[in-house]
Amino acid sequence: MTDDELLHSVVQAWRAVLPTDPIAIDTDLLRLGIRSIHLVKVATHLRDTVGIDIAIGRLFECRTPGEMAEVIRTGDPGSVLR
Repeated sequence: MTDDELLHSVVQAWRAVLPTDPIAIDTDLLRLGIRSIHLVKVATHLRDTVGIDIAIGRLFECRTPGEMAEVIRTGDPGSVLR
């Protein structure tokens, strides 16, 4: 998967979970008032659609879809379960 495809997948996951909010690469997810259930749904969406398992606790540290894609891309230890 290319970096662009990964970023697109992360943005699409957020759009699926928060369909009424505009989501872009640099959208501050915390400002949208996300809750832990949203993070669980995004993690599940990524696992089901592109086969990526990411630790939900790590998602709390990612403020934007771009940051989340970077964590997944780099395979930050303890973040991505492959």
